[in-house]
Amino acid sequence: GIFLKTNGHPANRGNVTFGGTPLAVTHIKNYMVSLLSNGKAEVTSLLEFKQVQSVDVPNATLIAAGANRILVASAESVVSLEALPVASQVRELIQNAHVNEAHRLLARSKPSKEDLDDFHWKAGWSLICKLRFDEAFHHLSSANTDPRKILKLFPELKPGTDNNSASVGKHGIHSMIAKSENPGQSLE
Repeated sequence: GIFLKTNGHPANRGNVTFGGTPLAVTHIKNYMVSLLSNGKAEVTSLLEFKQVQSVDVPNATLIAAGANRILVASAESVVSLEALPVASQVRELIQNAHVNEAHRLLARSKPSKEDLDDFHWKAGWSLICKLRFDEAFHHLSSANTDPRKILKLFPELKPGTDNNSASVGKHGIHSMIAKSENPGQSLE
């Protein structure tokens, strides 16, 4: 599909490729939902112009947009699709160590300096947990974070403790990483 301006001329935006013949199209926020002849509802990001989700809704005949959700209905069922806030999407991507994708998504939302610092801090910690230290260092050094906050992650390295040998305690760095299950936790 090609986006057109109100005067009928093509808009300077991306094109959308549908997975079937569109029967109806609507949008909410930065997403377009298309009801297709093949029994699917496709969700397309209007920021990237790519499909982000496909939902089976056999025999769907109606699609309607509300304030924060889209309903797709057939004679047998109604499916409700709700757009997640960008912050929730970024948080989930970071937790799953999809840091580059999270950064691209965040960048499109025009984040503040504080938002970027927070992103880099959480991304760095998530990557430490995945033992991806080079990438983690890049993010933590970009986070405008007091180095003491990073050192608090590793109490075994504190000078004067018996565990600050090269092996970092009895079980090594894996035991320190296992202590935190929440990469965004506050250490203050």
